[in-house]
Amino acid sequence: MDPEDEFLHLLVYECERCGSPLSMGVRRDERNLEVLDATPFDVRCPCGWSRECLGLEARYHWVLLWIRRAG
Repeated sequence: MDPEDEFLHLLVYECERCGSPLSMGVRRDERNLEVLDATPFDVRCPCGWSRECLGLEARYHWVLLWIRRAG
C-alpha cells in the first residue's frame, strides 16, 4: 500500500420520510470506522427531508482502499 493512498468510506442512510437510500462517499487517510462514527453529515433526500446525522447512524458502512490514478 502506497502511503499516499486513501480510504473511501461509503455510507448509506435511509430517508425517514420516504425510505429511500441516501448514499455518500467520504475519503479519509484512515480506515478506522470510529472516526467517521462521530462525524456529523448533512443528509438530504430529494423528497425534501434533511437532517444532520452521525456516521454511526448510517444503515450501511463500507470501507474500500482508494488508490489514486496516476496523472
